[in-house]
Amino acid sequence: MERELQAIFAGAPFDFGEVALRTFARQYERCAPYRRYCDARGKAPGTFGDWREVPHLPVTAFKHARIYSGAGEPGHYFQTSGTTAGPELRGRHWFENLDLYRACATPVFQRFVLGGRERMPMLMLAMDPAVNPHSSLSTYLKWQDEAFGVPGQGGWFVDESGLRVAELERALAAVDGPVALLGTAFAFVHLVDSGLKCRLPAGSLIMETGGFKGKSREVGRGELYDLIRGALGPDVICINQYGMTEMSSNCYDQTQVTGSVRKGGPAWVAVRMLDPETLAEVEVGQPGVVAIADLANLYSCAFLLTQDIGIMYEDGFEILGRAPGAEAKGCSIALDEFLAATAVKKS
Repeated sequence: MERELQAIFAGAPFDFGEVALRTFARQYERCAPYRRYCDARGKAPGTFGDWREVPHLPVTAFKHARIYSGAGEPGHYFQTSGTTAGPELRGRHWFENLDLYRACATPVFQRFVLGGRERMPMLMLAMDPAVNPHSSLSTYLKWQDEAFGVPGQGGWFVDESGLRVAELERALAAVDGPVALLGTAFAFVHLVDSGLKCRLPAGSLIMETGGFKGKSREVGRGELYDLIRGALGPDVICINQYGMTEMSSNCYDQTQVTGSVRKGGPAWVAVRMLDPETLAEVEVGQPGVVAIADLANLYSCAFLLTQDIGIMYEDGFEILGRAPGAEAKGCSIALDEFLAATAVKKS
């Protein structure tokens, strides 16, 4: 299926439901923990005809088992960020290779973030993947810089000691024209807290991703963008990327595509909202747990149940935040079923 997916990423027409069902059959066959989870739910390939009936695996399962559907041993993995429960509960997303991951990342970034532009200087508020090779964000940013950056005008401005503000300020001063600043939401909080004031040219882009879980300071997205524009100029374009280590694809604010701040993604990603109690799909406009089918996740599991709450609208979706534990009973039950099916004790 690799060549087929490469063609889909390049714009070839396809039937989402048909490809999704074939992907499910492949992953059911190749990934034993996922197969046992599906069997426990009475779902096997050929027993239903609608891809929406495919069991969505809780993303927390990546912390408890090797979710891998590739051939032979995996060639790489990305690791989730640490939690308050300790590093032993960091999940790993395994890949046979990174070819599909890269192929799906660049065209979507150009469309949703760059707005179709060919090149612009890119400055990363993240660690260089040379020193952080298991960060999916660092690798993703490196690929975008290679595909769309301007050689000699960019760099990495976070290391083990934190944000290198003085170097970033010098790099921004040396660039003539619009720039792209790309990194985590919390790195941008550190940037505005540093007192940096640097008016960027009109057309400059900010892409931030991630939340504030486990951080000492939480800032709402609207407040963060006000702070960024206060520090870097009122004309910068701010775009949020929605993704996670357990996915291969990403979704984005559609500011550069339709003008909407609601999120959208590529054709090979389907986002739905499920009732947190029953995991049945909710109506448009109603909040629910975010469920994602990402066909680019060929080497792990394409069908994911997140820990986020969102709302689907006619023109995209919105993320409200993490699902409160007391309300997300369906998610908790799904994880319990996975752990029981795979005979893994719950920590």
